[in-house]
Amino acid sequence: MCGDGAVSRLFEQCEDGNTISGDGCNADCTLTCAGDCRGDGRVTVDDLIKGVDIALGMGPPTSCLAFDTNHDGQVTLDEVVTAVNNALNGCVATAQP
Repeated sequence: MCGDGAVSRLFEQCEDGNTISGDGCNADCTLTCAGDCRGDGRVTVDDLIKGVDIALGMGPPTSCLAFDTNHDGQVTLDEVVTAVNNALNGCVATAQP
């Protein structure tokens, strides 16, 4: 069951113990695309600007959890580059616990 903290490989791509979208694992237990702040399956210029702002310390990581792909509470240049690639080439969801 999505949100219970236990991954059901038959029905879930990820499981983070909650049903909040945009934090790496969406409410329906599908993976969030790195940089996809709205959870709509694409990374836009607005998303990228938000990610750069977060990386520069001009916004909290909680404003778009999809950029913090390693869940360390920070957004690094590598994570922004991954999001740029997703914007250019289409979303490729990142693996989550």
